[in-house]
Amino acid sequence: MAEDGEQAPRQAQPQGPRELTPEVGFAVRRAPVEKEDGAVESLESGRPRIPDEDWEQLEIEDDVMESYRSTIPAVDALLEAPEPEDFAPSRDQMLAVNPDKPNGPDYGELRSLIDANHALAEKSREKRRAAQDPQDHDAAPKVKVATAETQRNYLSRGKALLERCMRESDLQVSLEDIDPRDFANWLLGLKSSLTRSTWRQYRASAIAFVQTIPSSYMNDAIAMLNADLKIGNDEGQSGKRNGEEEIGAARRAKRIDHRHFRELQRFLPVTSRSRAQEWLRDWLRAGIHTGLRPAEWSLTTFERRPDRRWPNGRVWLHVVSAKAIDGRPTHRTLDLSNFSTEALEAVERMVKRSRDSVLAGTFRQRQYEASKLLRTVCKRLFKTKKQYTLYSLRHQFIANMKTIYTREEVAAMVGHISLETQVEHYGKRRVAWDSRLITEVPMPVEEQVAQIKKRLELLDLRKIDRATKEAAKGGVDPDDFDEDAGYDPGDDQEASRRVDTGRFEPERKVKASDVDPSVS
Repeated sequence: MAEDGEQAPRQAQPQGPRELTPEVGFAVRRAPVEKEDGAVESLESGRPRIPDEDWEQLEIEDDVMESYRSTIPAVDALLEAPEPEDFAPSRDQMLAVNPDKPNGPDYGELRSLIDANHALAEKSREKRRAAQDPQDHDAAPKVKVATAETQRNYLSRGKALLERCMRESDLQVSLEDIDPRDFANWLLGLKSSLTRSTWRQYRASAIAFVQTIPSSYMNDAIAMLNADLKIGNDEGQSGKRNGEEEIGAARRAKRIDHRHFRELQRFLPVTSRSRAQEWLRDWLRAGIHTGLRPAEWSLTTFERRPDRRWPNGRVWLHVVSAKAIDGRPTHRTLDLSNFSTEALEAVERMVKRSRDSVLAGTFRQRQYEASKLLRTVCKRLFKTKKQYTLYSLRHQFIANMKTIYTREEVAAMVGHISLETQVEHYGKRRVAWDSRLITEVPMPVEEQVAQIKKRLELLDLRKIDRATKEAAKGGVDPDDFDEDAGYDPGDDQEASRRVDTGRFEPERKVKASDVDPSVS
């Protein structure tokens, strides 16, 4: 063994047993003793035998050990350290896995807006009930409750629909393992071929059966099925109010001429001193660049993320459905990262004003004032049979986007459940503005476009199958059936280009009348 004051050689040595010494208060390891003949003496034989009476003095109780241990600061710190607490970072502190994908709206923050929208809707329903039956306006509203037999019918029909979905989609899984979102997406693709009453029955049956599937995506699927249920009436469906003349569907314009749009922006501050003038100015600009339904501004939220690749960073606008199931409504997202600063500020002001008015319970009133001001100013400036409404902005946005994006991408951005909706009821490609005049172009989200594409594939297969059966009944050879009948390939040729900067390059010259309203 090395003498005191000398450093022991650094070499591997056999480890002996640990011996507790009262001088230091913790165990130390003694090195074995090497004999002259090279043999290693064991620790038991190399140390003097301790008398039995001395062993009692070496026994250290737990309390004595604690007194020795307390002389070591590191041990004290470990003993007195608090228990670790779970830390949940906020949404702003969480780093996105993919910087190009949005995290989605924060439903916790939107809870107050959703509740306020439901309160406004209930207030409107009470007014309508009072107007229809003034003598019974104090009575409690009638609530329809499904009977046990009706519920059984819903479950039976829902199971049959799910089995049909699995058969047509070639899903080789059990009923318990299916993703309810796939079932909801399949059923939404079926909607265009159903009557309204049949669709209501199918939707109620699907919701009833989805609730029996043990899946964490149950609420998401129910929200998808309820996405077409909107709270309140859109401006395009408004009727008489305070003696105002009703605007029929035949008189509402499904487009807005670019010259008229420029004149509205130019003369609106001069022709009106109404408090709704600032609202309408932002509504015109934000509506023509996003295509939101007028009522949808009541449930919108921004998501921002710093990104040097974009002048204003990454910016997404989340449009949340007012129909919520267990606080989990559905939503769609528009990527506004390529917007100019002026356009982005207009959209942001519109979101803030809408949020404040919803919480104050005055959103419907503000929407009515802006709509009324728009009709008043248009009557002064334009002599047209058609009257522009706030919904005309959405029609024109869809017509403009049809010249840039595919039909699936347009449907994902504007929230159409079926493509027939934009084909039959919304702006046509021929009324779109010149490409040089479309300066602010939002971008769709890939995941939402993928859902629309999958739904479209199932719909096209269903149409082909139906047409083949009808052709066989009429004596026509099914092999001669054209799968692309009724579909214009030109719809997607021009949309094959992709917008990277948001500034769309023109393919034809701009007419002078499109730029200068004085030129006719």
